[in-house]
Amino acid sequence: MRADQLISEMIPPLRFSETGEKALNWMNEFRVSHLPIVEKGEYIGLISENDIYDMPDPSKKLKDHFAALPRPFIYSDRHVYELMKVIADHKITVVPVLDEKNEYLGCTDLLYLMSQITAINSINEPNIQELFTTMHALGWSYMIYEPFNESLKNRINILSEPVFFNRHEEIWGKIDLLISIGGDGTFLETIHIIRDSGIPVLGVNTGRLGFLASTHKDEIKEVLQYIHDDKYRLQNRSVLTLETKEKLFGENNFALNELTVHKKDSSSMITIHAYFGDLYLNSYWADGLIVATPTGSTAYSLSCGGPIMVPGSRSFVITPIAPHNLNVRPICVPDDRPITLRVEGRGSEGFLCTLDSKSVTIDSTVELVIRRANFDLNVVQTDKQNFLNTIRNKMMWGSDSRN
Repeated sequence: MRADQLISEMIPPLRFSETGEKALNWMNEFRVSHLPIVEKGEYIGLISENDIYDMPDPSKKLKDHFAALPRPFIYSDRHVYELMKVIADHKITVVPVLDEKNEYLGCTDLLYLMSQITAINSINEPNIQELFTTMHALGWSYMIYEPFNESLKNRINILSEPVFFNRHEEIWGKIDLLISIGGDGTFLETIHIIRDSGIPVLGVNTGRLGFLASTHKDEIKEVLQYIHDDKYRLQNRSVLTLETKEKLFGENNFALNELTVHKKDSSSMITIHAYFGDLYLNSYWADGLIVATPTGSTAYSLSCGGPIMVPGSRSFVITPIAPHNLNVRPICVPDDRPITLRVEGRGSEGFLCTLDSKSVTIDSTVELVIRRANFDLNVVQTDKQNFLNTIRNKMMWGSDSRN
């Protein structure tokens, strides 16, 4: 896997006109101890958390304190293991990536890099080989997500000439099925490739629990044959969208599981004022609040005491996280009206707002409006698969060591 395929879209560069305080806030938000400084596309250098703490006045601009900075980086075509060497040699958590013209492309961070290496190492070669062998035997043509293909090189025998893609526009209208290989986290990421295209998704579980990726890796051949014989159905999974004046997540303002508002780096509770349509619902004193879809009801919400909802319930569940008032319980509401959240708190560091695995820091001026999206995600299921079977098996309902 090459360095340019490991660039994290979440970490922005700093400019010399930013203050030390803003640099620290961003480092806390993105859980890194370094950030690149970039001016007009030119990589200037890497600034560290310790550099900021050494500033006499962090409220001043960075350019007033730093005339020169170290410039560790890696070129875009270098291998992931060279990237790891740069991290080890310079003891940094963020590595800027430059092209052959020395122009800044972005950066990768250590946590994201380790997650990608873990995904590569977890690939079960015999099962993935069976996937490609079966597709070839069925006469299917296929496109491969290019970052995934990098992890397959020299490990899988691909029997026909593949076509690669990197963005969602490159597959719309060109494929009939998307296969997600991994766990539920991988499955959640497919929503940003599929979006509102209506392309069905089959989840092959090579992880652990697998509520969403419900096809076991040993069932690949059988399930693909079912699909080839048109012996499957589509289960519609609702998606939520977040609307803010600030356009917090840009075009990726939707989630399959949940939106969460959470306190950040503070022991103090926060207050979340919630409205359902035009009606005031409650002011939650808590560590945070979850608004989950039926799909998300088996995720974070479930661990906080929320109910399990069957897909197609056409509801949201609003679940408080560690509420101060113990009589405040999760509530299910219809998804045909918006849910509006306003957040207050004592701390100055703001609050954490997440959409599935994406997160940003917000302050009390931000109003969050959650709606059901105008599209669903179509999940492929065979006659042997259904939600109740999955729940019963994964949660071991009825299991008894005496039986």
